[in-house]
Amino acid sequence: MDTLKIQTAICRGVSLLKYRLRPGFELPEQVRLAQQEFDESLARALDGMAEQMEGKARQGMENLEASFARLEESANAGGSADAQGVLASNVQTFLTLSRRIASLAVSLDKEILAPMSHS
Repeated sequence: MDTLKIQTAICRGVSLLKYRLRPGFELPEQVRLAQQEFDESLARALDGMAEQMEGKARQGMENLEASFARLEESANAGGSADAQGVLASNVQTFLTLSRRIASLAVSLDKEILAPMSHS
């Protein structure tokens, strides 16, 4: 298990949260709803990884990649119609940060599953 990847995932998660909590940050409603789904999917994925590492049975892995794809789709659909200037910039930066953490979480999950499948 690559502890650097785990540390990086934590740092990226904190960065995403800090970005979203800064004053004036807002997302269009449809993107905000997709973001909530993505957050819940990410939390379930991380919980599942922790359970797997503790030797417990996994409670079902949410497809994080599919959840991110829905987030990206809603951001792109909403962004072209009504987002201008700062809002468009917020959405693009938010998507970049979300993409990075989703990619890292998927990579970590594959690393955690690999040794388990060889046992």
